Parts: sequence; C-alpha cells; structure tokens
Amino acid sequence: MDDHPVVREALRDIIELTDDLRVFGEAESVAQALRKLKKSMPDAVLLDISLRKSNGFELLKEIRAGISSTLPVLMFSVLDGKKYAKLSLDAGAQGFVNKGESIHTVLKALRTVLNGGTFLSSM
Repeated sequence: MDDHPVVREALRDIIELTDDLRVFGEAESVAQALRKLKKSMPDAVLLDISLRKSNGFELLKEIRAGISSTLPVLMFSVLDGKKYAKLSLDAGAQGFVNKGESIHTVLKALRTVLNGGTFLSSM
C-alpha cells in the first residue's frame, strides 16, 4: 500500500520476481486498501505511512479493529526511521523499513514479518 504508483509498481514487479513472495493487491488509499483486504486476505501487508487522504497508521488501526489482529504489517516510509519505527510498533505493526534501504533489505523485512519476527530498519 503506497500512494505513489511508481513505488507500488516497482515493488510489485520486484516481488513478483522472487520465488517465495507474491503480490495479491495494491492500494493508494485507506478506503481502497480496506476494500481489497476484505476481498482477499494476504499473508502480510507492506504499508506506507503516507497514503492518499490519510495515513498508514489509520489503516493499521482499521486492520487491527475490523480485519485481523494478527495480520503481519510492515510499515514502509521515507520518514525518520527511529521515530517512526517506534510509532509503528506501538501502533501494532510487526516492523518498519525505511525507503532508503536496499530492495534486498525490504524483501528480508517482508520475509521476517511473514515468519513471525519483528524487523526494524537500520536507517
């Protein structure tokens, strides 16, 4: 979930090249994401903090309240890693990865939360 099409499309294309990960949907807003999540439950969500007309924390709150209390959510942002990593965990996410990290780190973070772990970006 990201409000920038180029980011969503690039991540989708890279994830689809892996042997063990698949993309089941994309969204740019909270409303669009909720509709898609209610139709097909993914194994995890990569969620940008900045979304069109809202933010990832609002979507995370909606996910926890009405969709799943256990769905792994990895927050994803260009914002200050230390501050937003703590806010992400406090909000119920399983991790935080900064957009300044390499794609290999983003994929490692996704795999970590999918396997029940917690991931915090080094940035």
